[in-house]
Amino acid sequence: MISCEDLRNAFLSPQMIYYFHKKLAPLPSDVVDVRIDEALKFLNLAALSPGAIPVSKEIDDVWHYWVLETAEYETLCRKLPGGRFLHHSSNEYAEFHDPGA
Repeated sequence: MISCEDLRNAFLSPQMIYYFHKKLAPLPSDVVDVRIDEALKFLNLAALSPGAIPVSKEIDDVWHYWVLETAEYETLCRKLPGGRFLHHSSNEYAEFHDPGA
């Protein structure tokens, strides 16, 4: 079993921990850590899934912040299963290709 601490150690630099805590202030530190952990779980699953995986706004917000730090996000994607870049698109953008979704 992989712990949340193992996930953070494998995928998260100290700079990104600092960054997330600054971006998500004034949330308590433990809440920020849980959101980071859940985002890492989601991204690991997304790397293995051919389809969309529903995610909460709180976790999506962490993903958005990560994407903004492009070099760190690219490094993360290389570490995820499959080592490929995970693109992020909004539901509204995806509707263009599948209006019934």
